[in-house]
Amino acid sequence: MPLPSKISPCPIDDAAIELRFDAAIPYDAIFGLVYNSLKDKYPEVEKLPILQVPEDIRIKDPNLIYKPYYAMKNDNLQCLIGPRTIAVSHVQNEYLGWDKFLPSVLEIFKIVEQLKIVKRVEKLGMRYVNFFNFNIYEKINLNIHMGDRRLADYPTYFRTEMKSGKYTSALQVANNATHTAKKMTGSIIDIDVTLEDFGEDFFERKQSILNEAHLKEKELFFELLKPEFIKTLNPEYASE
Repeated sequence: MPLPSKISPCPIDDAAIELRFDAAIPYDAIFGLVYNSLKDKYPEVEKLPILQVPEDIRIKDPNLIYKPYYAMKNDNLQCLIGPRTIAVSHVQNEYLGWDKFLPSVLEIFKIVEQLKIVKRVEKLGMRYVNFFNFNIYEKINLNIHMGDRRLADYPTYFRTEMKSGKYTSALQVANNATHTAKKMTGSIIDIDVTLEDFGEDFFERKQSILNEAHLKEKELFFELLKPEFIKTLNPEYASE
């Protein structure tokens, strides 16, 4: 089944791509190098709250070692930087679309490669969060029952993980999510695609890996939606 290249209104509320790595240089040198390379395109800099945690704890606590310390932003995107992570995400406005998001990610990853701050890539994560202002269980191919009781009629959270080749997709669905910015309650479809098996040539294959991960996310999203619901989203296809 062909996948839409665009739907409207676009439900994507957050899109982020994260690279976790073993650093090749001292941790405290990473931000300065990345900052000097990105400051013209990402002029707004924000220190993140984790910097209030003592450094000795930050670098040893397994729950904190991959947290970003700084955010560099422009009108559309932000780059999150930590001693063992680089992430790119869109800020709170309309999603740019993959054809515009991907080049920005590739540009930042190329800079990271050229700066030689990465000894080994450990994990790639690509996460898309979609928000709907209604009970999404009515519109998707997912039925949850306990006996004769249909749990989707109640506040319900569902999570599972699925393998597809080397990729793992974590799917979360909830119908009682609060959207802080919009000040409303609705539903989310949250898909997080990860890859940990790269070999030694991630940067040489980064574009194909990102496109593969994006396709995995997109296939799962549209597989989840009922065909009649997709029709209401004004789908556009690449051949149109």
